[in-house]
Amino acid sequence: MYQYSLYFVKPDYVNDFYYKVDVLYRFLKQCHDKILDEQLVSTVLDQPSFMHFIQAWAYYDQSHQYLAQLDQQKVVLHKGQEQIVVTGTNEAINVYTQSFSQLEYVLFPWLKQWNPRTFIVNYDTIECGWILPLTNRAFDITI
Repeated sequence: MYQYSLYFVKPDYVNDFYYKVDVLYRFLKQCHDKILDEQLVSTVLDQPSFMHFIQAWAYYDQSHQYLAQLDQQKVVLHKGQEQIVVTGTNEAINVYTQSFSQLEYVLFPWLKQWNPRTFIVNYDTIECGWILPLTNRAFDITI
């Protein structure tokens, strides 16, 4: 499975980092590796609540396309042979999927509405990017 880390950038920093993906990646890599001071990290990133994330997802997936197995540390979403595992840290929501296209199909439509300021990173393959293009209204949403 591939691990993707979802980071929620505060509105004040989106415009600063939007075209500097390499700078944001290096910042998040240091955050991921626990090199940076937590106060600095909390200045730039909204600290996600794992349970809030899961509750919002469950509300979105009211058609129950995915069966969820919930525990305090993770949620496993099942649909047939597909499986998505979601865990949380202080800085990020980590999603484990069988492919990027599975993540894009299942979570991106909802994430684009719930928090369009989401930056996604795969540290194993060094892939990263915003889930939405920059527009005036795309990043005006607060969580």
